[in-house]
Amino acid sequence: MVALLAAIVLCWPMLAVNGPLFYADTASYYSLGDKIFEIIGKRSGLASDAAVPASPVISATATESGLQGIKLRSIPYSVYMFLSSATPLGLVLACLLQGAAVLLMFFALVPRLDRVGKRRAAIGFVLLAAFSSLPWFVSYSMPDILAASVVAFYLLMLWRIDAMTWGQRILISGLATASVLAHYGHIPLAGALAILVVAWRWFEKSLKPFIVVLAFAPVVLAAVFNFGAGKLSTGDGSIAPARFPILLARSLEDGPARWYLEDACPQAGYAMCELSEEIPTNVGAFLWSDQGFRRATDAQVEAIRNEESEILLEAFKRYPMAQTKALFGNAALQSVTLGTGEMWISEEGHWSLNPGTLGGGKAAKTDRTLLLFDTVIPVFTWFAAALLVVLAFRGRLNRDMVLLLAFIVAALAINAAIFGGLSAPVDRYQSRIVWLLPALLALYFAAGRRHERAGIPS
Repeated sequence: MVALLAAIVLCWPMLAVNGPLFYADTASYYSLGDKIFEIIGKRSGLASDAAVPASPVISATATESGLQGIKLRSIPYSVYMFLSSATPLGLVLACLLQGAAVLLMFFALVPRLDRVGKRRAAIGFVLLAAFSSLPWFVSYSMPDILAASVVAFYLLMLWRIDAMTWGQRILISGLATASVLAHYGHIPLAGALAILVVAWRWFEKSLKPFIVVLAFAPVVLAAVFNFGAGKLSTGDGSIAPARFPILLARSLEDGPARWYLEDACPQAGYAMCELSEEIPTNVGAFLWSDQGFRRATDAQVEAIRNEESEILLEAFKRYPMAQTKALFGNAALQSVTLGTGEMWISEEGHWSLNPGTLGGGKAAKTDRTLLLFDTVIPVFTWFAAALLVVLAFRGRLNRDMVLLLAFIVAALAINAAIFGGLSAPVDRYQSRIVWLLPALLALYFAAGRRHERAGIPS
């Protein structure tokens, strides 16, 4: 209940911009969920054979028998988006529920507090709600905030998991699994963090069998589900079925894949060779414009997915330094890229937006509130991060706080490498989890001297 009430408070940006925040992908998730339920209805005899409306993610050749021709996103999140936004609250409910889930996970890190500690915690929450990126991503009808749930789960795995009941462990593991399932990119993020947790606990000689099982369970369950769902729906048995070739798009823009294809085509016989003479080299243009990947036939789409890894490997063999430099350069840029970019608000200002009716929106650079917080968020975040570093060097943070700080920094670096290095550096990828730094600072001040005497785990 506290988590839900806190999520409601954190949705104040909806008041500021007169409606929930969204992005182009919001409609794509909704459309896929709509298509899934239509297929279920037809196969069960509960729905008619009416034609499917045009959708951002459904190709013109999509058949009534399944999801052929679709570039899939997360199936579970698409179902969640469709069901939650079908209520009278629309996108407001979709945002509230996932925000409450993330807060529930993070609140498990908070120790028992005395009266003074509770007052400090309240002040810290107000500051987070006013100046951090947290409220903006709780108000964002996208799966981005659930990346913070993944990180918070592994923060709990460092030590708090030992003191939990099995009911609590199953609850947070379920939330973590749902969060990993929400986006294909959360699988490598969770996998890397699971390895870090297991390695640290082994080094500390506190590793137990159930820790290993719980750490890797969300990753394994998400991978198995995606493999099975992809195999049944499109025939693509992989952990990211019917995916967009984002890694190839990144290498095309950076140069190595483009240079390799210029030399190899048309002799190599790639499907990309059929498009490469006119294909855009910008990531966004390649993936979303009608001149790029979207104009490929279903056969070409499947062939491009299959040949993606081979093209990337050959490009790396020929241009290893250029590809490595691009990866680290994009990751470094992503590490410091914060703000409210790629957040849209409805020009009509509707509160109960149904994603199926979403058209265009206006972004941060055209709205005063979003533009203001595009500056406020980085300033507040880096101030909190600098203060944490000062406290650490002055010996004011106990061992557990230092461990949490180090793990959050590691998570930010991993997130930057996956989403910025392999995709494209944009505000939302890092902003969605960077609020954990000022949240950790609030946790430090709420615990007060108590954490200095006994440590937060007590």
